[in-house]
Amino acid sequence: MAGLVALDRSYAAVLNGDANAVIEYAQRALAVMPEAPTFDRTNVYVRLGVGYGMAGRLAESLQAYEQARAVGLASNTPAAALMPLPNMVMLYMMLGQLRHAHEAAQQGVQLGQSHPALAGTLGIIHNRLSELHYEQNDLAQAQADLERGLELFSRRGEVDNYGLWRSWLAYIRETRGDRAGAQQAQQQARQIVDKFAPGGDFYDSAQGYQAWFDLRWGQPDRALAWAHGHLHTRSHPVDYNDSFAANILIEGHEPQLAADFLTKVIAEAETSHNHGDMIKALARRAVAWRALRQPDRAFADLQRAIDLAAPEGYVRSIIDAGEGIRLLIADFRLWIEKQNIDREEKRRVITHTDRLITALAPAAYAAITPISNQQSTLSNLVEPLSDRELDVLRLLAEGLTNQEIGQKLYISLPTVKTHTANIYGKLGINSRKDAVTRARALGLLPAA
Repeated sequence: MAGLVALDRSYAAVLNGDANAVIEYAQRALAVMPEAPTFDRTNVYVRLGVGYGMAGRLAESLQAYEQARAVGLASNTPAAALMPLPNMVMLYMMLGQLRHAHEAAQQGVQLGQSHPALAGTLGIIHNRLSELHYEQNDLAQAQADLERGLELFSRRGEVDNYGLWRSWLAYIRETRGDRAGAQQAQQQARQIVDKFAPGGDFYDSAQGYQAWFDLRWGQPDRALAWAHGHLHTRSHPVDYNDSFAANILIEGHEPQLAADFLTKVIAEAETSHNHGDMIKALARRAVAWRALRQPDRAFADLQRAIDLAAPEGYVRSIIDAGEGIRLLIADFRLWIEKQNIDREEKRRVITHTDRLITALAPAAYAAITPISNQQSTLSNLVEPLSDRELDVLRLLAEGLTNQEIGQKLYISLPTVKTHTANIYGKLGINSRKDAVTRARALGLLPAA
């Protein structure tokens, strides 16, 4: 009885946002109910994982969830083993372990599919799979997983969380360029959240999504007002809305405020070994530094983000960092090649940078530019190339000599040289190799 009382008190502490009390009561429950039924012990470990997560103690949180899974597996109780898996997937992603996240998610699918009564939890697993596939830029699979998860998850009847996942569906659709579908999903999400969850964490997260959509859908002032409010009301060291707020501040021409805020986020992420949030915050602070005309700081932050992202293949955490990320990555690609660093390290950084550039191909980039369109974005930073200069650029990329280009385009050799000089000047480089590299990063040429 004492154990169940402590478990109930830990749940009340969750509702009150008191992480230390959650941990204390969960530990008390464990101490007095070592031989309790499987579901009770699993619940205690899950509650302990929640408490550690609220406190930003991510490694300890994951360990608690792993213990919960072990209890369920040892007793051959699939429902108990499945219970902690959605949060385990999330924590593996935060701790920079995408492969382990995939393994946990696949285990969840296997457990859930073999027991139809677990359809609700299986739905959450599919939603986590959606996040994993999105991170690695498989947008079609991300949407398919999420739609499957929503279908299953709706059977649980937890409509507040269902509304939040609807916002995630809107986000994916918007990223894929389906604005009508995104607006429909977000309208549904708002209706659900406003009706069933008009307060608390679900509501706060929903407001972050709405602010991001406001930025993209022509309400930047409203988005900026929300971002300012977030900076003053933020209370958790792990907050999904931090990335939304940073993007909005930068696009709202407040990069210094964004950089200051992100410095705090990065410090918290370092303390908790939250590599996922570190990657997001570093990429966004890099964009802020670029806007503040501090390229050395921008390149240093982007390199740190790529160092963390490359081993497990994080992509969207970087390229979703706002309008400025595309040109920053283009400049970084040229800069890193000229750095005197270990050859293997340089190869690894360049390989992942090229993966980011491929993900930022024009079709994909069109979906992440917030307010202005792609051409205006480029023209704000480089003078647009003429049609003839683009012709010359394409032939430069094919490796043709100046004489061969002239013959192909029926222009004289001096004219080819003039066009080439214009290309170099507009792209801000001074060699053929750099011209091709930067043009690919800007989407003027297809990725290699």
